[in-house]
Amino acid sequence: MRYYLNPTMDRIERGEVFESYNPLFEVPTTGTLVDNWLYFMANTQVDKLSARGTMPSVEKLNKIAVVRLNL
Repeated sequence: MRYYLNPTMDRIERGEVFESYNPLFEVPTTGTLVDNWLYFMANTQVDKLSARGTMPSVEKLNKIAVVRLNL
């Protein structure tokens, strides 16, 4: 999402969806901006954490996918 703030920057005036329903998505997060591009991890899989905060074995996880979106 991109949010546009009012001039005093205390209220969101509108939002813009960049990407949704991407089949790679599994709790997308953790992004960075480089020039006019947004890079983010599409499938962090943090929803697979156990109640104790441990991840399943690597064999049960998908490879991390990084998505690049032109802003």
